[in-house]
Amino acid sequence: PVFRKAWYAGQPHPRTFRNAARLGHILAGAALQAVEQVPECRDDVSVVGAVQAVSLPLKAQHELAQFRTFMNLDPGFAGTRLDAGTFDTQVQALAIGPTLYIGLPGEPFVELGLDLRQRFSPSRAYVVGYANDDARYVLHRAAYLENRYDTWGSMLAPGTGEMLVEAAYAVVQEVRRDREGAACPLRVRLGSFHAASAFGVHATTGGELLGAMAS
Repeated sequence: PVFRKAWYAGQPHPRTFRNAARLGHILAGAALQAVEQVPECRDDVSVVGAVQAVSLPLKAQHELAQFRTFMNLDPGFAGTRLDAGTFDTQVQALAIGPTLYIGLPGEPFVELGLDLRQRFSPSRAYVVGYANDDARYVLHRAAYLENRYDTWGSMLAPGTGEMLVEAAYAVVQEVRRDREGAACPLRVRLGSFHAASAFGVHATTGGELLGAMAS
């Protein structure tokens, strides 16, 4: 199971499909090399992962136009993904032994991450932002009432942050059930993994990588 780090503000690389694919293949190759160097697999540490699709409601079209202008984005940002009324993305959970890693798309507000960590306390839980996709700022509901940079810089409608937390909670519960009795070799549910660019999302070979790691 792997998290793919999506594009983020300030990244020096060109924001194109071609470059996203290039970086994805480099990362996949490095991961496979690392796996081959593992001398043995410990039976006392299980590795279980799962991915769940989620559709997040977008702001109204006139607000999305303001979002593009405010963020100084190219008109082609995200391709046609902003025209459907919802932003189709995914959440991911990865359990390595007793430790949980929860992958959320975009840049979630700290309140959302703290909510998840509190739900899974006393387990060690780490929330990973910009995992597998670029949904930009993901706010909690109260933040939409404030006239601030993040509010204007979000393309998602109010309530999406809470939706994402609930989806993440559900996928972690699934991983916990699958972890029962899981042992080496890796026991995973393969999903579609993506590397995001400013012009959309490019499907990569994440599933193939997981299959190679599990075999």
